[in-house]
Amino acid sequence: MIRRATRQDWPEIVRLSVEAFGASAWPWKRWRDLLSAAPQPVAEPVQALALVAAPAEPPPLAGYVALQMIHGEVEIQALAVAKGVRRQGWGTRLLNAACEHARQAGCHTALLEVRLGNLPAQAFYGHLGFSVCGRRPRYYHSPLEDALLMRKSLVAAASPCAKAGADAT
Repeated sequence: MIRRATRQDWPEIVRLSVEAFGASAWPWKRWRDLLSAAPQPVAEPVQALALVAAPAEPPPLAGYVALQMIHGEVEIQALAVAKGVRRQGWGTRLLNAACEHARQAGCHTALLEVRLGNLPAQAFYGHLGFSVCGRRPRYYHSPLEDALLMRKSLVAAASPCAKAGADAT
């Protein structure tokens, strides 16, 4: 089950963040601020939230995704899956849920950064429709590394058949 994160999820999210990102994990204050914020109406210019994967079986959370939506774009800020349940589709479900949530909120583009040396993550995002559109020098710390900027359109392209059917009426 994918759902919006709550304050009660905070300790497990912080634990997963440290497990996945080590020294470059978000500080606890950033998570506290994100999870303490009241839900904002869709019409607000900026929305930040986290979604969690809460399976019926332990661990308590399979993973999380943090995102920020602003003026028609969503930035996927962090995505992590618990070590014990990796390669079981949780990352795909979380990323797809984040993109669908953003699409329903009116976003047309998803963006994310990935470490230049993280080839498995680049392949994962590429498999889900993201493509490289830029590079951010010295973006990451601990260790210092460039980031690739990846983009995905959230606007479904009309199929040729659907377009032909629309033109015929």
